Amino acid sequence: NGGLGWEPVGDATAIPSSYYRAVFRGNGHVVGNLFVNRNRGATGYAGLFGLVVAPGRIESLGLVDGYARDRYSGLLAGFSNGAVAGCYSTGRVVATDAQFAAGGGLIGVFGSTGGSDGSVAASYSTARVTSAHDAGGLVGRVANPGTATIDSSWAAGRVSGASGVGGLVGAVVDNTAATTASYYDNVATGQTTSARGVGQSTADLRRPTGYTGIYATWDVDLDGDYEADDPWDFGSSSQYPSLKWRGFDVTKQFVGLLSFASGVSGRSFTVGRPIALFQVPAAVGGEGTVRYSARGLPPGLWFDADGRGQCGLPRSVCGTPSEAGTWTATVTARDGAGATAALTFQVEVVADGDVDVDAGPPAVVPDPALREAVARALGVEASSLTEGRLLALSSLSAPWSGVASLSGLSAASNLRRLELGGNAVADLSELSGLRLLEHLDLSDNAVSDLSALSGLTRLETLLLS
Repeated sequence: NGGLGWEPVGDATAIPSSYYRAVFRGNGHVVGNLFVNRNRGATGYAGLFGLVVAPGRIESLGLVDGYARDRYSGLLAGFSNGAVAGCYSTGRVVATDAQFAAGGGLIGVFGSTGGSDGSVAASYSTARVTSAHDAGGLVGRVANPGTATIDSSWAAGRVSGASGVGGLVGAVVDNTAATTASYYDNVATGQTTSARGVGQSTADLRRPTGYTGIYATWDVDLDGDYEADDPWDFGSSSQYPSLKWRGFDVTKQFVGLLSFASGVSGRSFTVGRPIALFQVPAAVGGEGTVRYSARGLPPGLWFDADGRGQCGLPRSVCGTPSEAGTWTATVTARDGAGATAALTFQVEVVADGDVDVDAGPPAVVPDPALREAVARALGVEASSLTEGRLLALSSLSAPWSGVASLSGLSAASNLRRLELGGNAVADLSELSGLRLLEHLDLSDNAVSDLSALSGLTRLETLLLS
């Protein structure tokens, strides 16, 4: 249909009887990858539903990785004055039209019509919302005379707009709009104010692990039988609340704005010497799969995004720098919704004569036979081995040398070839971090457990007998 995507249920262009007025029970099901991409002006209501009007009701439904774009946009509904209970959304919302647009993570325009007041209870959204006018993390605009209600709900998606912008509700127009115990993450949304709702830090939203604190009143009645329905699973103190649907995996939930929780300290390397492989920390939060890329590394160094490249470990840097200088490297993470986070660190590469590896800390290699073999491979005295020297070790051959322990060899992180046939080695734990290892000869040793080698993805040759 020319890229317009889904035709929302409940059409604003037809007679009022085509508005959605029924009860839709999602029964804990999820609609994935909803795509609505329209620009219909005054009749433009984008979402799974276009217009939901009382006595219309939507309950127990999730929308994951959706996209909704029109003048009035929300992943669940473009407009609603009906009832919404136990629903959530993730993905992207775009509201067009600089004069009238309203975009909300769950509902675009929400409110009252014809004496009926809309309601939202026990629902949430982590969708990213962008609007040419009003924008809110859960609801873009509450409108029309009456008292629409939002109860026990939250929002934590990035919100941006040109007029009324809020973490939970973007704008309120001619409506009393009552909210009860409903919150927005004032870090993840990028908003410190909201037309309705209370801002909380990420930690405060995640900290309670039950109906206590800011969630003390969240055990609400959703089906009208005057009994609490226990709709929430609070997980651990590092998770947002999620809906407790029967048969639904509540562990798959949004965990906050995409970011790097820790940094990378500045690094210093030497021209022509293999570096000790190091790993960049993983980004946290975001939606869907997170992918990584890097730029600005010195010539000769590689960034392995997924562990299937040169380094053999996800988000790792390895190689041999070929040029002296100072570089600013940037690793970028991008999630499934297109959000990005960047991590920047300095890399200094000095000429070979500028660094004295002998000044480094002494290398601890207790096994005398292994220590002699390493020193011989490096062309130095066994007494002068340093950790810097071990980093320069790319190949070690010590067959039938009486080696019994590999302790200390883990520091030789650039080792690619290791020949130890005919020795008395039993414990391979020191090899678990040698991610660049390609050839390993352990024939005629005492090895019985190879589990330490499971992470050596670049290992091509393994000799055991």
